[in-house]
Order: sequence, then structure tokens, then C-alpha cells
Amino acid sequence: MQGFQIEKLMKPNHVFQAKLMLILLTITISSTVSNFFLDYLFWSQRIPSFFQ
Repeated sequence: MQGFQIEKLMKPNHVFQAKLMLILLTITISSTVSNFFLDYLFWSQRIPSFFQ
């Protein structure tokens, strides 16, 4: 996420808002990815019970 230069897209003197937006975006993406892997793990453990 640090590779993106969101500060260049924001208005001057709004660097704090850009960094805050980057933090919130990082939290959102990481939450989505972790939920995907947790759901994948849950459903992959449930597969044997479908075939009994």
C-alpha cells in the first residue's frame, strides 16, 4: 500500500486526510482478505460432511 502515492491525488495541505484514507483502505482490504480465507477454511472443513 505504500507504493501508492495518494498524496498526489489529494489537494495540497490535505496530507493527513490522504494518510487516514490509506489506513482505512488498508484495514478494509485486509479484513476482506482475512474473511475470505477464514470462510474458505470453514467450508473446506465442512466438505466431508456433505458426502456422508
